[in-house]
Amino acid sequence: MRTLAFSLLTLAALCATPIVALAQNVYPLTPDSQPQDGVPKGRSESSKFTSTKWFPGTVRDMRLYIPAQYDPKKPACVLVMQDGGGFRDTTVLDNLIAKGEIPVIIGIFITPGVVPPTSPSALPRYNRSYEYDSPTDRYAKFLIDEVLPEVGKKYNLSKDPNDHAIAGGSSGGIAAFTAAFFRPDAFRRVISFIGSYTDLRGATNYGALVRKFEPKPIRIFQQDGKNDQDIYSGSWPIGNTDLAAGLAFAKYETVMVWGEGRHDGVQSTALFPDALRFVWKGWPAPIGVATDTPQPITKIVTAADPWQLSGDITPITALASDASKLWRLGGPITGGAAGPDGRLLTALERNGRVLIAPNDGGGKKSEVKIPSPRQIVVGKNGNAYVTSAEGNIWLIPADTKLKPKIVGTVPDASGITLVPDQTLLMVSSATERYINAFVIQPDGSLAHQQPYHEVYVNHGETKSNAGGMVTDTNGWLYVASPFGIQVLDQAGRVNGIIVNPTTEPTTQLAWSGSTLYALTKDGKVYARKTKATGVQPFADPLKPPAPRL
Repeated sequence: MRTLAFSLLTLAALCATPIVALAQNVYPLTPDSQPQDGVPKGRSESSKFTSTKWFPGTVRDMRLYIPAQYDPKKPACVLVMQDGGGFRDTTVLDNLIAKGEIPVIIGIFITPGVVPPTSPSALPRYNRSYEYDSPTDRYAKFLIDEVLPEVGKKYNLSKDPNDHAIAGGSSGGIAAFTAAFFRPDAFRRVISFIGSYTDLRGATNYGALVRKFEPKPIRIFQQDGKNDQDIYSGSWPIGNTDLAAGLAFAKYETVMVWGEGRHDGVQSTALFPDALRFVWKGWPAPIGVATDTPQPITKIVTAADPWQLSGDITPITALASDASKLWRLGGPITGGAAGPDGRLLTALERNGRVLIAPNDGGGKKSEVKIPSPRQIVVGKNGNAYVTSAEGNIWLIPADTKLKPKIVGTVPDASGITLVPDQTLLMVSSATERYINAFVIQPDGSLAHQQPYHEVYVNHGETKSNAGGMVTDTNGWLYVASPFGIQVLDQAGRVNGIIVNPTTEPTTQLAWSGSTLYALTKDGKVYARKTKATGVQPFADPLKPPAPRL
């Protein structure tokens, strides 16, 4: 009797169209999937798992596979399998581990969560689509914060992400890719069978995102059937094709295998040994990251120069820089900016003041009262612009005889910067997903406001939490956000995304030559060498090259 790695019964119950399995002999099992004499057999343990943090109240089945070769003194690699209730035959793992073609792996086969009904007449709440189809890091956090630590209490699991694989079929396939894409610090080897890269919950954009994000250390095995389903949320073959094309464009280590099947597990079962061999090939050598891709973002950053912690003083609350110095500001300061004469301006949101320090570091500081100031930028002419929590944009004229005044408004205004030629003022909103562009008038006032640059927002959230901004000599705008440091061209389009230094959101940015500094929400500062050259807003105006339209 043929045992499918993914239960057709489970898939049929959860997919919107009927499953028509191909003839059993179209994709025959290889000896790798059949019991072999002399091969030690692993053992299984079954239990119930209740989530208390990321999916509270959900209960699910969990089964562990412990290979015969497991040694408690040696950290074991990990394979997490979604829809784990449908994976009933671990013969493949027994055989490949015995042959040394994959490492010693502890398998975690886990089902999607269910919230039990409150009475016999009520239905349970089925969490599968919410957990699997959502293009967010929530499911990855569930595995990282809840499942792996629980299994790790009993078994010695490797904590190296290079030793972690994750796999699944259909929605479980997209869940596997999502977990690795958002959290490559935890999962780096992905097997995706008949993956649901459609708009069940907004996951149609992966093909574009992998082209824009700087490449990540992930290896992916994809499979789908040319006759897979085409329903209200989209086409499975088109979704898989789009992702595969994006992965190839960004030069990921990836394989896309096509068959003639529909939405079933027939081909994937036969391919499972090859998929395991592919994702684990060369282990324990780490998975590489391409550096010569056609992506615009790799013209700015590469894996050869990763983020480095810069300084050990925390918490830092704001950054400011000039051509030779970086200020790490703390306490009540929410923003800072250097001026053309060397003065340092700092915003104190809670105190309702902007402090102006002399260029020699001594002497008396002056102050300007502005309600709830957040961040500051100063141009070559000495005019300073300040965002405020009320959504106002204030002008502090270089001529100290003139009073500060409101020159514009942006809801929940946060970051602020000038374009290199200093003709436009750019203002981000912590609430909205657009960067507002203003044309600066000769008297310092603002005109022709447009919600111009559009940034990505984490799926399911309404606020962008976009923060500080800087520009480079190409005129590209860098925007700090939880989604990553988003790099936009002058036409307002996200061309690339730099991965944040940590899982903490990035809040402010600063340049020192070609070194980009990023402040994270937990008050730490990170530095990264780039192939770009930063622009100081107070420097001489610079005309960047025109964008491709």
